[in-house]
Amino acid sequence: MSFLSLPHFVLDSPEFGELSGNELRMLLELARQYRGGNNGDFSATREQLRQRNWPSHQTIDVALRRLEVKGWIVKTRQGGKRIGCTLYAITIWPVDACGGKHHWPTERKASHRWKNKSTGPIPIIGKPDYQAHERIRAHNSGHFHAQSYPK
Repeated sequence: MSFLSLPHFVLDSPEFGELSGNELRMLLELARQYRGGNNGDFSATREQLRQRNWPSHQTIDVALRRLEVKGWIVKTRQGGKRIGCTLYAITIWPVDACGGKHHWPTERKASHRWKNKSTGPIPIIGKPDYQAHERIRAHNSGHFHAQSYPK
């Protein structure tokens, strides 16, 4: 039997509480691969995640990108045809050498890049909804009309 142990200081942090449902789910998908000594060798291939009922490629890509931007994960190897899949490490644990599968420096202590990380705006993937942006801006300025919101 295997299990996943997460420290309370991580679970109780405001940064953890701010993760979206898909971000948290992806973090757990990666963390479930941890066996001690293999942080940096976590994969999130579309084939793996399709078997675990992830709805779309875009959902996967957005969750991974947001976790990276927020400092929860680092990409230890960019995947490609000749090298294999992209690999990740979770920053709550030190990055391990993983038998040379990646070139990320090993760590004696976890980097905790997620702590107090100002994420700023998350990059938009796909076509932006400019009308929604205008509605939000109008609402925030206090100058909005009921008809500006879709029914």
